[in-house]
Amino acid sequence: MGRLPRFADQDPDESYYDPAFDGVVRRLRQGGCQLAEGQGVLTTLLGSCVAVCLRDTHLMIGGMVHFVLPGTADGIAATLAEYGPYPYGEPAMTELYQRLMARGAAPRKLEAKVFGGGEVVSVLGPIGWRNIECVETFMRDYGIPIVASDLGGTQSRRVYYQASSGRAWVRRKGDGATKGDGATSGADPIDRPSARLGPGRITTGNPTGEGR
Repeated sequence: MGRLPRFADQDPDESYYDPAFDGVVRRLRQGGCQLAEGQGVLTTLLGSCVAVCLRDTHLMIGGMVHFVLPGTADGIAATLAEYGPYPYGEPAMTELYQRLMARGAAPRKLEAKVFGGGEVVSVLGPIGWRNIECVETFMRDYGIPIVASDLGGTQSRRVYYQASSGRAWVRRKGDGATKGDGATSGADPIDRPSARLGPGRITTGNPTGEGR
């Protein structure tokens, strides 16, 4: 991929052709859950929310879910109905897991890549960190390894994920490059395990130390 994908956070279309991928990119909005089709790419924009990408490494099928809060008891009275059918962490990840099982995926063949959880809305407290903990608990309970992540920090980020290949790219807002496993020339790989460094701090595979 020789061209940068557009940030596309204000684009109203649900899907669009992106020359950076030479194919159709489908946008996943807050509270959404989507399986990838063929060679298609899924993308979503994240702040404190978290995107979870699950993939069966044998069948090479997968999808993405974008949740807003870890659960309903998070001290926020406003309804999240406007944020799609799956705004909460565990129900959202369970839905994605069950959709993959319905396609014939095997639990022991699943891998996860997770993104987001930034502390970008300080008035809500450490929502990003609680979202990250929610993902880690779910994956531990289900025995699914997290093989790559870009989590924490204070920037919003756009994530691109191609389930057929298992490749992912992250572009932080304001950055001049996309970080990913082959996304651009000289891009930083993110396909490596994360490690906990304390609240809101996760290693991301970014050797510059940004977000730590």
